[in-house]
Amino acid sequence: MPTRTTTYITAITLLLSTAFTASAQDKKTSPAVRGSSKVRTLLMPDFYHFTPVVSNDTTFRYELIGRDNKLVNIALISRIDDAAGISYVKSYFLSAYKAGSTISPPYLSQKITFWDRLSKDSWLKVDQLNPKNNQCDVKEYRSKIVRQEQVSVMNPATGQKEPLIIKYFKTVTSGAGNTPHAHTHAH
Repeated sequence: MPTRTTTYITAITLLLSTAFTASAQDKKTSPAVRGSSKVRTLLMPDFYHFTPVVSNDTTFRYELIGRDNKLVNIALISRIDDAAGISYVKSYFLSAYKAGSTISPPYLSQKITFWDRLSKDSWLKVDQLNPKNNQCDVKEYRSKIVRQEQVSVMNPATGQKEPLIIKYFKTVTSGAGNTPHAHTHAH
């Protein structure tokens, strides 16, 4: 009989494995999947975070969105310009797992914020939690690195984990939606 933790881990594993599975076409065309042992470096905006945040049964994560509106595996891009947008997503179980139940509660995902690529150095940020002033402009400053981290990504062409250095560049938000808000984790 599955426990809530087992069900949760299974759901997250399934979600992440489907989110980061490349199509056969992606494997053929992407320069990032050629099986190099070289450590790649990728520049990303500072609002993006590679590692999801898990709080109880809720996960907050960033997703890269391609020009075709499909998820893009970070291992398949050579630069952030390859993504048309970035989503900040909250995923959670609709209801608590009941002890003794063999059916897992529905697992939902809700887009909280979306950054839409406007040009080479700007984004439009759309905040779903702030309906009155939900849009603002975000300007990139790629020459100003504010932090970096080294992570491992699964190369779908080789099935091997590869190192990736992510350097986060400065962004500045301006406009009506430039008001901080607190995320409430109740659902």
